[in-house]
Amino acid sequence: MVKEYITKIKYKIKLRLAFRFKGSDKEYLINLGKIRLGYEMNLDNPQTFNEWINWYKLNYKSDLLPICVDKLKVNEYLESKGLDKKYLIKKYAIWNSPKEIKFDNLPNEFVIKTNHDSGGVVICKDKSKFDKKKLKKIKKSFSKTYLKGKEWPYQFVEKKIFAEELIKTKDGHSPNDYKFFCFNGEVKFLFVATERDVDAKFDFFDANWNWINVRQGHKNNTNIPQKPKNFDEMIKICEKISKDFPHVRVDLYNENGVIKFGELTFYHWSGFQLFDPMEYDYKFGRYFNEIFTKN
Repeated sequence: MVKEYITKIKYKIKLRLAFRFKGSDKEYLINLGKIRLGYEMNLDNPQTFNEWINWYKLNYKSDLLPICVDKLKVNEYLESKGLDKKYLIKKYAIWNSPKEIKFDNLPNEFVIKTNHDSGGVVICKDKSKFDKKKLKKIKKSFSKTYLKGKEWPYQFVEKKIFAEELIKTKDGHSPNDYKFFCFNGEVKFLFVATERDVDAKFDFFDANWNWINVRQGHKNNTNIPQKPKNFDEMIKICEKISKDFPHVRVDLYNENGVIKFGELTFYHWSGFQLFDPMEYDYKFGRYFNEIFTKN
């Protein structure tokens, strides 16, 4: 236990020092990668998925990205691509800061999120019993910036907080989150996040719903998620809204056969999360190779 504690402390110290690095963005990311991934990324000739994600931060620029990483403005982009409004989650309120949050006009059940950060989520299932201390999570999320990961589009997002409809599930837990990795408008693989409100599990699949024996950040679920009956519809949605980008991850929910859009993510785990086994860092990286290294 003592050895593990010391190891964690040393790791945190290394991270803090890495965050203070004053070199170029490229040098900063390589330095951070040594700590987070355990290997030195080659951002001049990327091969692994994590190398490519960090290369993508530095080299792919589009005016669409600041719009699409904004969880509120992205709806404008989706509608411009012809996505039916039935796939969008209903919004109840939008605030400019944590101080403005009010519950008076909200329904009994809702979700509060920040528009620029994936971790800022608070769920309310009964407004009369809601503990407002939970909003500390929103305040913390609201203060986050793009700086640590050098994810440049987020610096242009005007920070907001919003309340939206709660997606109900049969068991009362968080809905399954389906995350599709798209390359030039084609789904290549995905993972399903389950039990996120208890102990998150990630299970990867290819585009034909064949389970892949790989882990990243979380354990696999002992009960492999079943393929949704309307899976083909989910694929079509992803292809429709991902064609403008060499790579984007499209997140969808699908409860009781009702598909809802979650968000667009361009830098999966910021390119700093290992795959187990490591060979999948290279296997998934090949999809970037096919796009950016064609002769």
